[in-house]
Amino acid sequence: MIGLLFFGVIGLWGLISLYLGIKLPKWFKFKSGWSFLFVPLLFFAPAIDEVIAIPQAYVLCKQAEDAFWYDSTAKGKVRLMGSFPIRKDEVTVGFNVVAHIEEYGIKLAENNAIVSRWTEVRFSPGFLNFPNGSGSGSMPLLLPSEPECPARAVQWGRIDSMKKELQLSTE
Repeated sequence: MIGLLFFGVIGLWGLISLYLGIKLPKWFKFKSGWSFLFVPLLFFAPAIDEVIAIPQAYVLCKQAEDAFWYDSTAKGKVRLMGSFPIRKDEVTVGFNVVAHIEEYGIKLAENNAIVSRWTEVRFSPGFLNFPNGSGSGSMPLLLPSEPECPARAVQWGRIDSMKKELQLSTE
């Protein structure tokens, strides 16, 4: 039922965009050919901040994918501490989309040396918000949102393969 409401709202917005896209050129005394520009511009206007942020978002996601690092000299060590945040930044991409960049690491319990480091990026929604399931938050329309970029499963897979390669354990 909620899906029908969603499509109804999109259809209503499409009709409003079509009406305004035809009327605006007449009100400003433009030629009728301008309607082909105004209709799609008005239709995508609520999500334009995310459209503009997409190239910057993919650059940040690629940097986060390439940021995985581990210390190969820690081979055979035991007693890893859990993951902890190292650094948190916020960068505005596009008009008002905020990228939350968080760097995490894993330490050895013996000497607090960092064994592994990785970065995760989450994006806040732009002007147009969508509910994030039954939770109280909202998610972006076009940008990666859940869980992060790169995907958390990919990061934990890299950590597991690093633990196997270096014979690390949490015992």
